[in-house]
Amino acid sequence: MRLDKFICKSTECSLADAIALIENRSIVVNGIVAIGALDQVHKNNVVMLDGKILTPRSSRYFLLNKPVVMICSNVDEEYPSVLNLLDVD
Repeated sequence: MRLDKFICKSTECSLADAIALIENRSIVVNGIVAIGALDQVHKNNVVMLDGKILTPRSSRYFLLNKPVVMICSNVDEEYPSVLNLLDVD
């Protein structure tokens, strides 16, 4: 997994925030300051942000019977999105 995506999955940071953390040298991977957002990290790597170990959230899957009047896209000008039905944290 790319380092920037790993940070997003481990924190509440957006992709832009994750890249900024890497550029500010706030991320350490296996004891070495990370400098590349596209660097690959694996489950056996230790990724730290300001001295705290990051662990990614597990994936979540949702099964939903989509109403006919809604679309599956997350953005549409004309029709409501099925994603509006999900109340997830």
